[in-house]
Amino acid sequence: MVIRSVTDERVYADAPADPSVPSLDQTPESQSSPDIKARAVARKRNGYGLSQGDVVLNTPDTVRSVVRDNVESALKEAGFDVVNSTDVAASRAMEVDVRIRKFWLWLQPGVMVGTIRSRIATDIRFGSEMQVSVEAETSQPGQIFSEAAWTKAVSVATEAYRTQVRNQLSDKR
Repeated sequence: MVIRSVTDERVYADAPADPSVPSLDQTPESQSSPDIKARAVARKRNGYGLSQGDVVLNTPDTVRSVVRDNVESALKEAGFDVVNSTDVAASRAMEVDVRIRKFWLWLQPGVMVGTIRSRIATDIRFGSEMQVSVEAETSQPGQIFSEAAWTKAVSVATEAYRTQVRNQLSDKR
């Protein structure tokens, strides 16, 4: 198998009331930089729901690269041979296309404890033969939501996603 493409089809809203809806700080979506959109995974909010900034992946990581890496790992863990697109064998390998529908984390405040929730959803197409839809959700309770807490939440979310991909593909082998 060769991962031919990973497309980011996430849609951002301008200042939604629901924190689970992707949005970017105080900049209208149409004016947000493509670099920020490619790396954004959450929007920090205070207890009143007001924006406190974006949570973005560290350069050079993007949502596309993180999903690609996790799909590749899951395929290998499920027992599939994955080749690089530059390998000679790539021309004979089944092509895999990944469509990212959701990749978002948000804070759900609580009285004493808040929770960082996540949702990652993709469609993975294998040639013209099969498509698998994968969705993973996680919750990380805490009291202090530092950069380290957001980083850990992203790690937990991507691990849950990779496990879901592996489990769904293990049956298809």
